Amino acid sequence: MEFQPILNTQERIIGYICAGSEFVVIRRTTDEILLWMEHYGVNITKFIHNGVIKVEEFKIRVDEWIDITQVPGGYTIDLEDYIKLLVKLVKNKIENRKLLLSFSGGKDSTASLIILSKLQDFIRFDLVVAYSHMPILEPESNVKYAERIATKLGYDLEITKPPIYLVQKYLRKEGLPYRGSRWCTYLKTRPLRELKKKINADYEVIGDHLGECRERFLRLVHDLFQLKFISHKQFKPIFPLQILDVVKIVRNHNVVHPHYLKGLTQVACTYCPYKSLYECRLSEENGHEDFIENVLKFEYNRWYKKRKISFDEFKKFALWRYKPIVGEMFIKLRNFVSEFTMDRVSLDQVRMWMSSIWTNPLPRIPILGLTKLIDSLYTFFGSHTAGPFDGIKIRHKMTN
Repeated sequence: MEFQPILNTQERIIGYICAGSEFVVIRRTTDEILLWMEHYGVNITKFIHNGVIKVEEFKIRVDEWIDITQVPGGYTIDLEDYIKLLVKLVKNKIENRKLLLSFSGGKDSTASLIILSKLQDFIRFDLVVAYSHMPILEPESNVKYAERIATKLGYDLEITKPPIYLVQKYLRKEGLPYRGSRWCTYLKTRPLRELKKKINADYEVIGDHLGECRERFLRLVHDLFQLKFISHKQFKPIFPLQILDVVKIVRNHNVVHPHYLKGLTQVACTYCPYKSLYECRLSEENGHEDFIENVLKFEYNRWYKKRKISFDEFKKFALWRYKPIVGEMFIKLRNFVSEFTMDRVSLDQVRMWMSSIWTNPLPRIPILGLTKLIDSLYTFFGSHTAGPFDGIKIRHKMTN
């Protein structure tokens, strides 16, 4: 996950925060690792040694569950200059072409749509904006929010969705999606692939940006060194941007998704297995609670009951997100830390920190620029010959 700046009301960054899996990380003078409980987090930093917590037979590598990616902080671009650069780099490829943007109303797809709308002032191309809704797993309000944002930016939103009976069939047979078995991805992307074929789209717009997760960072950094915005029929208009760039673009156009104001870090299904437990606490009801309750009972009886984990624990800690061995591991971790007196951080406090980039004044700090971003990452990669970046081939290319 990406560190979000924590902003105060005096236009200053006072720390960073991210949430992943069972944990919330707060970075100020030092890192504080919170294990999320029901409505608060407890500081377990003192139990972590060399990134590992040992509990009975389990060794929990915290970084594997948070997946923090760090790039130089701050702003990378001036939007007007960035649009000029994009026009220069992509005009000959997308002019008179048809593009498809999968739009959720989240910060990345919204920033992508804003940039595409500005490109249309200089480049002639068709743009279809589509939302793929996931019945039962996702609240209907997500569609309304996305429609409202798209309309405000001047676009109609085409809604696609898998048949509800098919979603019900998977839920009855497989249970909720979990890490390692996201059957929902296939059902959600299939209507988009059909739409892409139907409209004969030349390019699919991808709203990835550099710092979202480690795997994505390692993939996108190749394209950054070559300023490659288009490859394999995919156009990535925001991929070199940092989180403050994305937030600034969205806020300046007054199209902030309500979820961010509540302290959520993403727009996702209510029952997304990659939500952190902190975010599960803030999720909206989706109108199918009785059906989901039966699915949860099915999953619990099938996989968890024999592990001496109560149904209340299974629900409370959203253990449906994991394979049973992983759920058991986190229950044992909570049981272990509950024996100690721990520093607590409340849900409201974390929500305030998480939402501060959307509610407090943005920081007045210099714009780094693409050249300096590329140079800094190139220097970093060049000086690291081992570890997670080992084996990456680098080509350093900056277009003036």
